[in-house]
Amino acid sequence: MVDKNNLLKPIESLYSDSLSEHGASPQGVGWKSIHEQQMRFEKLTELIDTEEDFTVADYGCGYAAMFNFLDERFGSRLLEYHGYDICEGMIEATKAKVTDSRAQFYCSDTVIKPVDYIFISGTYNVKLKSGEDDWREFIHSNLLELWAHSNRGLAFNLFTTKVDYYESQLFYGDPGEFFNFCLKHLSPNLKLVHDYPLYEWTMLIHHRQSSRKVS
Repeated sequence: MVDKNNLLKPIESLYSDSLSEHGASPQGVGWKSIHEQQMRFEKLTELIDTEEDFTVADYGCGYAAMFNFLDERFGSRLLEYHGYDICEGMIEATKAKVTDSRAQFYCSDTVIKPVDYIFISGTYNVKLKSGEDDWREFIHSNLLELWAHSNRGLAFNLFTTKVDYYESQLFYGDPGEFFNFCLKHLSPNLKLVHDYPLYEWTMLIHHRQSSRKVS
């Protein structure tokens, strides 16, 4: 079994340095533009399958751009937003920037409280010097852990292997392999989205019966 702390420590250092250089911005969390970031949020939030109020965990939240997106899109239907990030500086900067009482932030690599939906945007893309097999094993085990904390569903994205150029410090996920993993270990109620103009894909996974659990 891989040591999660050894895998994540270099990642935390990378984003701490990026925050110092670029501030709480798309560039500070490794995205090229707000437009691409918004497109990712559009795809991920196709998971939301209810007209009821709901709660969210944003795993690898960065500066909580997803909170603003959700607030603009769903308004008061968003009851709670829990942002998790391993970069303490990013969490502190985000707390100062996002003061809405619905939003809570945690410097943690573990989701603490069950929610309706969990979103994972870009969190698995950067592996740095970690081996492909170790990083894939980390993603698999992390998805299992997060799935257990979601009441209605989970969505995540990954760079696709269907490209002609690879950056050695990034992780590219085979869409078929991850589809089969999620089908076997999470739920048969899932959808793979690979038809938008970014070099990535999004997986939307619902629980068989969508009902809010009381925590």
